Amino acid sequence: ANLQVLLIEQLAHAQSSLSPLTEAEKSVLAALRNETEADPEASREERAFVTWINSLNMPLSATNLRQEVVQDGLLILNVLDKIQPGCVKWKGVNSKPTNAYKKLENCNHCIRVATSRDLNFSLVGIDGKDIFDGNRKLILALVWQACKHHLLAILRKCGGGIEVTESDVLSFLNRNISPPISSFKDSSLKTAIPLLSLLSAVAPGLVKSECILKDPRTVADCMQNAKYLVGLTRKLSAVTSESRASLTASSPGKSYTSAPLCLPVLPEDIVEVRPKMIFIVVA
Repeated sequence: ANLQVLLIEQLAHAQSSLSPLTEAEKSVLAALRNETEADPEASREERAFVTWINSLNMPLSATNLRQEVVQDGLLILNVLDKIQPGCVKWKGVNSKPTNAYKKLENCNHCIRVATSRDLNFSLVGIDGKDIFDGNRKLILALVWQACKHHLLAILRKCGGGIEVTESDVLSFLNRNISPPISSFKDSSLKTAIPLLSLLSAVAPGLVKSECILKDPRTVADCMQNAKYLVGLTRKLSAVTSESRASLTASSPGKSYTSAPLCLPVLPEDIVEVRPKMIFIVVA
């Protein structure tokens, strides 16, 4: 199998049939590489949320948050309408913005929709100009709230319409682990053991205790547990999604909601105790 992989890699390298990069594409690639080196954590978070956006099955997609499709407001408007259907009044949107004024108008519309009663995002100090200018940090703040809203909406639907908050997600975690944690910033989470305990509770038989380092003392030990955790969460997501597809096929008149297909979380996020990503895993 390894030899076959090497053969395919060599064939792809030698006969990829891809045209050489243009000078413009090379400059974009160099700029992205420089940004990643300057702020690797923000770059990783950006890639994670772009992956989530692209998993929403929308007509628009992106590879980063500074593309024209983001800076003209259209991608974010599509995301907001996807997670809260009907919140965007498309008659007031410039679907083909041809100048800076129309693009900025769309970006301002993004902020109005995000802070409306339907979504109620906290966007203090953020306006449409920040989206138009491609301010990655502020766009990430908006996209994170959209992702969080989406996950809580899924949980609310699974619970029959009962309101679910971030505190409820933390309480759910604490009901299934011992000792409990104070927040998603708790330093004990870096070992991944509390999250593996949660997986054991919600999916009996999924976690093999012999694969867990019970007393991780180094970053490498924590990373080993975190890799095992991330692999299991993706497996669990795939299983529940497959079950949903099976149930929907057998009962066409019913709608089944399961875990989101995309879990944009890496082992490094667990070891570094990044609360946003840990919330995504638990939710």
